[in-house]
Amino acid sequence: ADMPAGSPFSMMGAVPSVLWVDEKLRCGRPLPMSWADLLEPMWIGDISIDNLRFIDNNMVCLLLYLLFGEEGLRKILGSVRYSVSNVVSNLNLDGNTAAVHVTLLPFVRSLADNPRVTIVWPSEGAAAGVQLALFRRDLDEVGNAVRSFLFSERWSAIMTKNGTPAAMATKTPLIAPADEPRIVGGSSSERKLFWPGWDVLDAFDFEGFNQLVREILAGYEIRGVTA
Repeated sequence: ADMPAGSPFSMMGAVPSVLWVDEKLRCGRPLPMSWADLLEPMWIGDISIDNLRFIDNNMVCLLLYLLFGEEGLRKILGSVRYSVSNVVSNLNLDGNTAAVHVTLLPFVRSLADNPRVTIVWPSEGAAAGVQLALFRRDLDEVGNAVRSFLFSERWSAIMTKNGTPAAMATKTPLIAPADEPRIVGGSSSERKLFWPGWDVLDAFDFEGFNQLVREILAGYEIRGVTA
C-alpha cells in the first residue's frame, strides 16, 4: 500500500464503502452478500450509490469496473435510480426509497442497531477509498510530533475502531477488524478492503474511465439530492 516513489503524499489509511440493506424494502429477496449480487435483475432500479456527483475517479465505480468489466459496470450503474448524500441517506430512513445502498462505513455505523438496517461487508471486499496526507518539508518540532502521532499505533487503533483503518493497521491486502458484531459478511477471520494497488492505479486510464462512467450515467435519470 506504499505510495509511489517521489509522491509528496503519505497514505494514512482507507475509508471502506460497504452495502446496507433496508429490511423494510427488501421484501423477501435474498440478502446481497457480494458486489456480484448487485448484478441480479431483482435489484434493477432499487440500488443507491451515495454521492454519485463525485463521478471522476470514483472508487466504487472503479471497483465494479475492475471486478466485472465494462459490461458489469454498465449493468449495476443502470440499476441505480437513487443517489443521496451520506448524511441524508443514513439519517432519513423514513424518506428512503431504495432497498440496497452503497455507503461509506463511518456514515452507516450509527444505524447498525436499527432493526430496519442490515450492514453487509461484501465478500470481495469493501471498496477502499484512500486517505492521503500532505506534509510540509520544513515541519517544526510540533509539526513533526503531529505527523508521528498520525502514524502511531494509538492513532491507528482509534481510526480502526471508528471504521476507518489507518496506515498502521493496513496490509496487502488491506484488512479491517473482524470483531464488528453489527456487520454481516466477510470471512470469520478478516474483512478485506478491495484495493488494486498503486501499480494498477498508476497505469490506469482514468481519463477514459471517467468518460465511460459519465456516458453510462447520462443514460439514466437518477434522482436524489446530489444527482
